[in-house]
Amino acid sequence: MLERDRRELTAGLLRVLKAASALGHECLSPQAQPSEWVLSMESASFNAARGWDGNLPFVGVRATMARTAEAAHEHGFALFDLARSSRALSVPLATVTRGAIEAYGRVHHLLIADTPAELFARYASIEYFDMDYPDRLDERLLRLPLETDAKHAVDAYRGRLRQWMTAHDLPLKKAGPSVLAIEVLAAIYQDARIVYSGLSATAHGHAWATANFFDFDKNTLRRDDKMLMEYCMYVIETNRLIGTWFIQRFVPPRHAVERWKQVNSHVDNRLSSFITQRMPRETSPPG
Repeated sequence: MLERDRRELTAGLLRVLKAASALGHECLSPQAQPSEWVLSMESASFNAARGWDGNLPFVGVRATMARTAEAAHEHGFALFDLARSSRALSVPLATVTRGAIEAYGRVHHLLIADTPAELFARYASIEYFDMDYPDRLDERLLRLPLETDAKHAVDAYRGRLRQWMTAHDLPLKKAGPSVLAIEVLAAIYQDARIVYSGLSATAHGHAWATANFFDFDKNTLRRDDKMLMEYCMYVIETNRLIGTWFIQRFVPPRHAVERWKQVNSHVDNRLSSFITQRMPRETSPPG
């Protein structure tokens, strides 16, 4: 891949990340016009009274989506910085790409819920199992922007969450980061498990994975063009999927949708001459 193409690839990544961040803010703004999906969640019996944390559950869903999407975007921006760095690091590229995919997986898991029961069970389950660390159960919990003081003991907080789930006859079901990452990747690639296992193995420094990037002449790891292209495209394509779901679920203003489409069309046109895509699924994203 020519240096010109590398810069075009990373510029495309940056454009998509900025557009995704802007779209997310439009969709999740409290001032946004509510869509049919939002109204169905806000009017559900699960959302009729304050939940385990003292807030209406859908307020928590919005806040979780916003913070998690922002975390995913930060991983993406870090991927851009690393990809442009003259140090040409390899393992950190896999680490931040994997982090981005795992964060997007959490947002995707909430967005694809069709019913209030699905959405609130998934939201509560994610929060419950996120705090499943015995050595942290006595710690105080801080949940910005919903609260400004750490005033809930983790163990007591999880107890209230369990009670809320029982009262609403909703199941607690654990779905860890790897499960959710593979779920979102499977909506894009036929070989989602291979994609994720490769990212994880490289990020963890597994010998079989890092051997793919080893320069025997210089006796060191060396990034190659295939790795750079694939990792950037994983984040670009996952962003597109999440953006499509945001548009379907929240129906943002037309100008925000048009801007999103224009950016993605522009990036497609710029990258089409040298990008080799993986195996996309036959099924298309929503919308």
